[in-house]
Amino acid sequence: MRARRVVYRVHGWGSGELWLDGERLLWHESPRAGGDEDDGHPLGERLRAFFAGEPRHDFLRLNYSNRPPELIEEGMARLGRVVRRHLG
Repeated sequence: MRARRVVYRVHGWGSGELWLDGERLLWHESPRAGGDEDDGHPLGERLRAFFAGEPRHDFLRLNYSNRPPELIEEGMARLGRVVRRHLG
């Protein structure tokens, strides 16, 4: 595996980093002040839109940091039912 670093910039936030193996995302660092120039990668464009607050309907953000385990379990069960229903 040879990981490649990709940088994206978000106005008011700074630079974020993506580490990719081909087109597979290995790691993501959220934007922070300073950093390098934008590489123009399509995934960086999507993340830039997300952090800028642009309305998009082609991704889902899951947050496990502030919910009790029983709510996380219920949320994952609901998500699983939706995915099964739409994928057959």
